[in-house]
Amino acid sequence: RKDANLDGNPIILADKKYDKGLSMYAGTELEFNLGGKYKEFKAILGADSRIAEEGQGKVVVSIYSDRVRLFTQEVSTKTTVPLAINVKDVEKLRIVVSGANFTNYGGHATLANAHVSQ
Repeated sequence: RKDANLDGNPIILADKKYDKGLSMYAGTELEFNLGGKYKEFKAILGADSRIAEEGQGKVVVSIYSDRVRLFTQEVSTKTTVPLAINVKDVEKLRIVVSGANFTNYGGHATLANAHVSQ
């Protein structure tokens, strides 16, 4: 979901509300064509504890640029991780949300205020 949590409500990570962002179930893979036009990808990584009440499970977010892994982090409902990733000259930015079980669908992740800048 864009600009909402997975229930369609406002994004809240570690008790802070965010107007913008991407909320994704484990098993999601997003790819963005940057065309080498941007310098930095920024976001706040976390999981909305209101969604995770049913069981978050282990969820890992990995970010790739042109098939090179730049970042990997397990997601927490208790803390957030600020991201500032260099994407200068990157053609394709890929975000992969992985779960721990065999279906790969247990849990979620949110990238609040996710954006690229030139």
